[in-house]
Amino acid sequence: MAKGEFFCQEGQRFCWFGGGVTLRITLFLLEENIVQTDLEIITLGSQGFTKLHRENLNLGRKFTLKEIPAKSGDYYRLELVLEIDEEPPGNPYPLGDTAVWGMDESIHFLVHFVHGSLGDYDWNPAVSLLEAMNRLGKEDLNLYYSDKADLYLCPKRIPEGLWQSPTGFGVRPADNEIFILYNKERRAVGPGPINVLAFYKLWGYAPDFVVYGASGYHANPHFEAKMLLERGRLRPLPRFLRPIYSWGEELEAGLSQSASFIRFLIDSYGITRFRTFYERSWDLSLESGFDEIYGEDFSQLEKGWRSFLKQYVPTKSDLGLFAERLFFIRNYEQVLPYWKQMYRLHPDGYDISSKLATCYYSLGDYSKALKLYRNLKTLRNSSAQTAYMVGNALLQLGNLKSAAQEYLSAVALDSTYAPAHKKLGEIALFRGDLDVACEHLRLALGYTRETEFLSDIYFLWAECLEKTGGGPNPDSLRQLGLIFAKNKIGIDPGLALSYVYLAEAYLLSDSVQLALPLLEKAWELESKPYYSARILIDYGKAYDLLGERGRAKEYYRKAKKLPCGFLNGKTAQEYLRKPFKLSE
Repeated sequence: MAKGEFFCQEGQRFCWFGGGVTLRITLFLLEENIVQTDLEIITLGSQGFTKLHRENLNLGRKFTLKEIPAKSGDYYRLELVLEIDEEPPGNPYPLGDTAVWGMDESIHFLVHFVHGSLGDYDWNPAVSLLEAMNRLGKEDLNLYYSDKADLYLCPKRIPEGLWQSPTGFGVRPADNEIFILYNKERRAVGPGPINVLAFYKLWGYAPDFVVYGASGYHANPHFEAKMLLERGRLRPLPRFLRPIYSWGEELEAGLSQSASFIRFLIDSYGITRFRTFYERSWDLSLESGFDEIYGEDFSQLEKGWRSFLKQYVPTKSDLGLFAERLFFIRNYEQVLPYWKQMYRLHPDGYDISSKLATCYYSLGDYSKALKLYRNLKTLRNSSAQTAYMVGNALLQLGNLKSAAQEYLSAVALDSTYAPAHKKLGEIALFRGDLDVACEHLRLALGYTRETEFLSDIYFLWAECLEKTGGGPNPDSLRQLGLIFAKNKIGIDPGLALSYVYLAEAYLLSDSVQLALPLLEKAWELESKPYYSARILIDYGKAYDLLGERGRAKEYYRKAKKLPCGFLNGKTAQEYLRKPFKLSE
């Protein structure tokens, strides 16, 4: 039912959970091949079983412990093999180390995050999503947390997280703990983690198909399953009646299909009957259990569910809450299908069009973003911000003339709109219209508040002045840019650009070793391809300054492979031809 391989340090207790059993194990090496093994075994549910056991085990020999009570009169069998191995690389995020982990509190969770990680900066909106899912779990599934759970937002998989499934989260029911993978590639927040823990603690063990299916009740599973159906990728349900670790490449399909099917059962027959089914369900008799509780065999229930899916049409109310929360934590790739569907339903909805455009732009699909931004101008009277966004999409696509026209429209609507002045300065600088560039950058600087990004404007203006030979001293402008970049990190430490601009300030002052860790930090935080490409270009500049031309070229090439935008692409191409150098 469950299997795992883990490293235990001598004398330190390690906790593992799988298949409905928590195993706490402490090891002491007595002789060369003999290990004193202290075990604590805890099963789930109101009739949970706890057993303490001490055994001196031989290395390399299988130890079997039988007759651990399970459901339906069955028993678990624990098989354990101990081997001595080299200690794996140290965990950079040891639990309990307050120098590494910070903690805050929400209504139902004690939230732990690594200082300076994405989870640190995002914990509030991430936990807001989880609290919303928890509220729905109470209303629809009768799931109530009696004690606050410890919730860990992990930048990477840590040993204590017990990632007993490949879902991006792990739970330790006996310790009331949830571990969620949270980084720029994977933000595994949603109803699953909190509901899996709640079902295990409140209703006991159930097969993976049942517990993971029920836990995804509020993850819009009908919409996800409907997309699979329309793509011809809906799989037969029986293949997901096995343990989740065997689902392999079909994991995402299995999670969506099991959740949709279980929601279909709950909505059709009620939560009370489902709880009866849940509490009786068992891996060895799962398929027959459906007939016993629901009066139909599994194949007939699956047929009814498939018929329902064919007729299902998602609505804005079905998708809106989850879509808003995912958008708020910038989970653009996952949430894109939701906003696409809502746009089909409401093509004249300004907020929906705006959010869909943001998703496309943030994922590097500038053509689709442009179409939607232009549509926004027809839905409402044009604003400086809307004209600016149209200009940005045009600029990324390389249409500099039309982009400049949009930016001019923006400043015509609002002469103090600093971002548009800055973009006009960038375009003019690229074209070699240095006087025009200097004027727009001067205006951008004058209209930008000190709490916003000033350093980039100083750097661009300094570049212009160096080429014209007039105006303020370029070095003094760069020094001001450095000061404001340092200040910005204190104001917005969760924004990748804060680190990018300070890194660029250090690069311009030939302080490469100060720039590199800032670029590393920015890379950890940033997921948008446009800014990711900028970070890669800055890495290339750093290695050019260090004389590592081959390594620098690798970064420029990586930047060009992304949907990096027109100006980034031109910059990367320029430095592929000749190395980046500082002005004499």
